[in-house]
Amino acid sequence: MSLLRRLALVFRSYLATTQERIDSIATDEQAREADARRKAVEEINSWEGAGELSRHKMAAAPRTTDAVQQARLAADYRLLGLSPGADLAAVEEAWRRLASRADPKRFPAGSDEEKRAAEILKSINEAYGRIREVLNPIEGRFGKLEL
Repeated sequence: MSLLRRLALVFRSYLATTQERIDSIATDEQAREADARRKAVEEINSWEGAGELSRHKMAAAPRTTDAVQQARLAADYRLLGLSPGADLAAVEEAWRRLASRADPKRFPAGSDEEKRAAEILKSINEAYGRIREVLNPIEGRFGKLEL
């Protein structure tokens, strides 16, 4: 078996493993989001007086969305192979490493591997963007400024 063929098999195996990892994280994330939504609906339904919400009960609603955001952020950290709470430098390093490995330009144009690599790269970039926004909110504000 030639060296190129072996490398192609290794890359295909890597892409398949990475895709499975992303799919399992997405499934876990969807389950957490569905559970958070269900709890929010139950909480809203348990409130007495449909039109009269007390201040205490109004304050409980943002916590549910915050829980969904925290679950999403934890899934993003797992996608990058980091533990939640990692600093910005570690997140950037993990993102660079994974993005270089999943670069679609490394695969033949029009191949299935290129398409899967593009999907993986998109997921990695989205996760990195959400984590970076949380860790460095000032960058987001300056990025929206126009000169």
